[in-house]
Amino acid sequence: MFRKNASINYAAAVIWVCSAVAASAAPNLIQNGGFETPTVGNYANINAPSTAITGWTVTAGNVDISASFNYPAYSGNQSVDLAGNALGTIQQQFGTTPGQQYYLQFYYSNNANYVGNVTANVFVTGMATLLSQSVSHSGAALTNMNYLVFSNHR
Repeated sequence: MFRKNASINYAAAVIWVCSAVAASAAPNLIQNGGFETPTVGNYANINAPSTAITGWTVTAGNVDISASFNYPAYSGNQSVDLAGNALGTIQQQFGTTPGQQYYLQFYYSNNANYVGNVTANVFVTGMATLLSQSVSHSGAALTNMNYLVFSNHR
């Protein structure tokens, strides 16, 4: 189970769309999980430390917010690339209820300009580490990002 003020951290060269909801179908706890704000023209490179992405903090390296004509988003008009000019880390904190189970789901792909397999580390922490897992992806193309889904109940 997640504890109050859990946080999610991601790091590596992968593109994301994210949500975390209570197992009982409560509202999405992740703010701006589609990375739609701020709206960018082509892309925006954001260096750590920064809160320029609504709801998220860039805590290390830098990330790119890219419009769909650069990398087609899984949904919406934008996505985040966790490898801007350097591997980046983003995190978000959100409140939870002790004893409540939660469901984390996100869609991810590698940057289509990178050849080979890329890996991201996903952490959910509260009073302790609740989830620590790596996800990997390869084979994205600008015409088809081949998004995969990650889902986990805690």
